[in-house]
Amino acid sequence: MTLRSLPSVRTLALAAVLATAAFLTFAATTLASTNQFSIMQDDRLFVNSGQAIQTQALNDLQSLGPHTIHTVVNWRSLAPSPDSSSRPAGFDGSKPQSYDPTKWDIYDSLVRGATLRNINVQMSPAGPAPVWAQKCSATERRKYGKTKGTCKPDPKLYSDFVKALGTRYSGTYQDEDGSGVLPRVNRWSIWNEPDLPSWLSPAIVKKGKKRTAVNGMTYRNLVYAATGAFKATGHSRDLILLGETAPIGGAGLNATPEEFYAAVFCQDTRGHRLRGKAAKALGCPKGKLKPFGVTGVAHHPYTRGAFSNLLGRQKKGNATIAYIPRLLRILRRGARSGAISRSAAGKLYWTEFGVASSPPSTGGKGVSLARQAEWINQFQYISYRSRNVQAVVQFQLDDDAGLVTAEKTTFQTGLRFASGTAKPAYNAYRVPLYVVDNGRSLTIWGGSRLATGLSGQQVQLLNNNSVFRTINLNRAGYFLITIPKRGGSWQVKYNSAQFGQLSSRSAKAIKKSKAIASRR
Repeated sequence: MTLRSLPSVRTLALAAVLATAAFLTFAATTLASTNQFSIMQDDRLFVNSGQAIQTQALNDLQSLGPHTIHTVVNWRSLAPSPDSSSRPAGFDGSKPQSYDPTKWDIYDSLVRGATLRNINVQMSPAGPAPVWAQKCSATERRKYGKTKGTCKPDPKLYSDFVKALGTRYSGTYQDEDGSGVLPRVNRWSIWNEPDLPSWLSPAIVKKGKKRTAVNGMTYRNLVYAATGAFKATGHSRDLILLGETAPIGGAGLNATPEEFYAAVFCQDTRGHRLRGKAAKALGCPKGKLKPFGVTGVAHHPYTRGAFSNLLGRQKKGNATIAYIPRLLRILRRGARSGAISRSAAGKLYWTEFGVASSPPSTGGKGVSLARQAEWINQFQYISYRSRNVQAVVQFQLDDDAGLVTAEKTTFQTGLRFASGTAKPAYNAYRVPLYVVDNGRSLTIWGGSRLATGLSGQQVQLLNNNSVFRTINLNRAGYFLITIPKRGGSWQVKYNSAQFGQLSSRSAKAIKKSKAIASRR
């Protein structure tokens, strides 16, 4: 698949002779991804810092307009005796009441708080696993399990964990504290970045020059375990996503998305079915794989370090935001394996992405605040122009606190600094704008997330600080128009009934070659 073509020069020449008003009514709703929804992830605020901070973050989110909160539910954080090599006697991991009820509280309050604010929650039951749930030998753990709880998690015990989550958030489960029935969660994704050894190990095993992504076999078994658990707890018709894959691998023992998915689908990296010893090494059946039962694929389309050029070239097998066709090609090979449907292989959900800024990042590990805002809009624009992208995401809401330590382990990709002070990216996120110079025309995309689902919403489009046009937004809250080329700066203004007049960043047109790419 390639990004939808922009109007040809011939088309523009013809359009130029039409009445200006008629020409400008071309709002490309036929091109728009009108079902695309927005996700926010920031587990530091929503899960890891207590209910008071969680409540404030939920309130803050209402002024930004995302439809879903994505949270990674770490198995190890809920499991009893996570450092023990022996599972606690009598513990039934499939029953939510077997866990410490106080450990559920932060997730319960997240689901309740989001539901009250008409925001969905997407949960990713993921590692690290408790030590007692790993199938690695002591030798394998020393060699591969540098991150505790990543080495060959037991699929049966993982299934129990997913059943506990599915039961608790089935929409019928009574909270143990007597506060009533917990809301239902109906959006799920399986594990987090399973192609990286920091989440699932071992990843790549080398024998001479041959690289085998054994984490693909481990993950395949975890997917079957999870989807079986979702079915058993009444979630089989929910949104269930494969992947949550990281975009870049290939160095050392890190698998590329292509290597990883090839192993998951029992194929080589050209899409041919594995046979003989190669198939046996990855636990592959002789025929087609049993269907996973997923409805789409989650991916994290970062560029390297979260501060590299969004259109930068990548090595073979990697899949950043500029490589949507490559990712789709990899997944459509998987459809031939029988593991996923062709429909699921064509539905992409971005569930983690951000652009690191400097400040607060140092040492060249971030872009300027203005560039961060621009690139967030560029990412959104590229995603909007693809029919396959079902969801876009922002990671994080706020930068991490304690920068000296945090900078070594996480991206500083917040829309606000850790203090809560907004960056330029904050307004760029809630009132996006991106302008592309096609040579003789401009393509302008923008809108407001706060207008999502509302009828009759409009924005004012300004050129050089003067109102150029009032534009109707589609149901997703966006517009996409093409106009004859004009110079100067552009801005969008949106009047929110709740928050007053909101403005986009001031943007100049970016040459098409630097704005979009459809690399293969």
